[in-house]
Amino acid sequence: MILIINGKEYPLRFGFAAIDYLDKIYYLEEAGVKLGQGIPLLVSNLVAENPLALYHAFKAGIVTEKSQPSNAELEVYLEGLAEEDKLDELFKEVIDELKKSALTKKKALAMVGAMGMEEPVKKPVRKTAAKA
Repeated sequence: MILIINGKEYPLRFGFAAIDYLDKIYYLEEAGVKLGQGIPLLVSNLVAENPLALYHAFKAGIVTEKSQPSNAELEVYLEGLAEEDKLDELFKEVIDELKKSALTKKKALAMVGAMGMEEPVKKPVRKTAAKA
């Protein structure tokens, strides 16, 4: 997936740096220990169509890029898409991207499945001849 912001392309990569970025935002704390939950909590927020989840996903996905859009540019980009009513499709695209990446696909697929968002498998329909 490639973001195009102000005419510049930013490929999203969900590697170790992206996971580290997300784990610092999305975590559970138990007895003073922070447990990174970046991918599962990001996916659940994307399924819930929380616009801030898109912002975090994009920041994480471009964290290794030498040139990055400013926070303001990213916000204007997302607000523009919201005004054009294009966020619904974007949530799905980001989830699909997480399901493709080698480091995130297992957790992403598990979360999507746990939330009942898997594509239903179509079973073949057996047709029988009408009785005369």
